[in-house]
Amino acid sequence: MPYFLLLLRYNIVMDKKLLKEINIRIPIAEYVASNAGSIITDLFHKTINTGEKAVNDYVTELDKNIESMALRTLSQQFPDDGFYGEENAGKESKNGFEWVVDPIDGTNNYVRGLTLCGFQMALLHDNEPVYALIHRPLTQEIYTATKGLGAKYTNNLTGESRKLRVSDRGLSKAIGIFDAKVGKLENPSTKIMIKLADKIAMIRVFGVAVVDLPAVAEGACEFLISGMAQKYDIAAGLLLIEEAGGISYAINGGRIGLDDNLVVFSNPSVKTDLLRVLNS
Repeated sequence: MPYFLLLLRYNIVMDKKLLKEINIRIPIAEYVASNAGSIITDLFHKTINTGEKAVNDYVTELDKNIESMALRTLSQQFPDDGFYGEENAGKESKNGFEWVVDPIDGTNNYVRGLTLCGFQMALLHDNEPVYALIHRPLTQEIYTATKGLGAKYTNNLTGESRKLRVSDRGLSKAIGIFDAKVGKLENPSTKIMIKLADKIAMIRVFGVAVVDLPAVAEGACEFLISGMAQKYDIAAGLLLIEEAGGISYAINGGRIGLDDNLVVFSNPSVKTDLLRVLNS
């Protein structure tokens, strides 16, 4: 048999094996997300202990409790899987799989009584996202994606369920999303926003990844630019957007990594014009 056919057969087998491993983990991921959502919902608008990680960057006892619950549950079911959490919980992977968890994305919103917050998790294989789940429990919205199988939206309140697809609007009609600290002089996205302001239709700042990234994936907005991205912020949303037909890239148009801070997520239609403006 020719070498390229052997290679194709090998990749198909490996993909089937990987998909099987992902499918084994999905019910446990859904269980963790459901538990996290219940905790977030039950204690919304309640008095909770809050600390400050940095100036205007808060962490609650809930963040730590949810992250601990996720680590404990996932480790019991999949002891060889790695874990990377926003609040510093973690363990090394022994099999190439790693869970990336943000227990409450939008803690600053949550402690102030704003509903723009949620739980997100991604499963990585060899540092590439292969499964993603974003849960906004206060509105009962769930976004999921599996590598190669597309992205999906589910609303548990209305029963709505649909596949996600990015928009095809160009730059002049685009709604652009920027990160929560846009406007701060030290944030690189501030200069970018100023440069793009008159070239796009509108600007939005939601201040939370569980809203920003799904908005691009479902075609509500055309791009997101963040100058403060962290691995736990973008791992789930990156897969969600790519499986919805979107793309991710650096300001120079190159490939991004999960550890890059300045990142762009968009539909394919705006990329050329957006980069032309940014690099002019």
